[in-house]
Amino acid sequence: MILTIDNIKEYLPLNSITDGSKYEPFEIRAFFKYLPKYLGEEVVEQLYEGLLLVSDGGSDVVIYPESEIYESLLLKLKPVLANLTILESIPQFNLVATGSGFGIVSNPNQAPASMERVRDLKDSCLQAANDGLDRLLYYLEQNVATYSSWNKSCINTGSLIPSASVFDQFIDISCSRRRFVDLKRHINFEELTTFTNVFSAEFLTELRDGNDIAVKPLIQQALALKAEIHFQASVDPVGDHSFLLNKYLTALSVALSYLRNNLDTYTTYADNAYEAPFDNATATDDDGDAYGFFIGGITG
Repeated sequence: MILTIDNIKEYLPLNSITDGSKYEPFEIRAFFKYLPKYLGEEVVEQLYEGLLLVSDGGSDVVIYPESEIYESLLLKLKPVLANLTILESIPQFNLVATGSGFGIVSNPNQAPASMERVRDLKDSCLQAANDGLDRLLYYLEQNVATYSSWNKSCINTGSLIPSASVFDQFIDISCSRRRFVDLKRHINFEELTTFTNVFSAEFLTELRDGNDIAVKPLIQQALALKAEIHFQASVDPVGDHSFLLNKYLTALSVALSYLRNNLDTYTTYADNAYEAPFDNATATDDDGDAYGFFIGGITG
């Protein structure tokens, strides 16, 4: 086990907890159920085996629990795992096995907690786990070069929106790395499809690598809004997302209008994505002849 009985009692302070082994199956379940998404399967398996592969001077080395780097990670991980372990244990600890089936604890000194209080405990554990997870991901993000086995779940390298901090400039997510992990897939999908089609791959690459402060923030805002719409739709398919949609369309329209008015500055966009409006008066066909049009009708 990663957790000790004192770790568990720190987050569920009941004097009646004396045997940490009762929580071991719930710890293992919580560990493999929730953490691979944020840490990566490789790190999860390593921690379960009691070791960790890290980068030291550009080379990967194996470290063990007595290492300071290992313990620093565990210090951030334990609050998350403890609350998730308690969360996983609640449904089963709600009941006791008897010779005639399952029952509930009831004696002169103890009575079963109401469902409302049990729900409050579950909600509290989940929120505490989520808060701890945000701190854990921030720590990993700041030490990404060291923890080379980490899956970099909250880092979106090669995107117009590479991190939770950048996304938070356009939509308030309280810089939540955990929330950004769920947003990444929507950001990347829209960036590779809609935005590449509208602005061209060449221009988006130029924006990612450059320091433009005029149109880049407008496009980032539109991308953040579109990703948020997809995220909201995934958690609430029947919800009304028209407010976000209108903001997205406005941001996209403003960005395109700015580009059209500054084609001499944004030549990569002009060469790869801009299409001038068709002008019948000056356009010519493949033979160089001017296009014409005929207005027919009844004459008197």
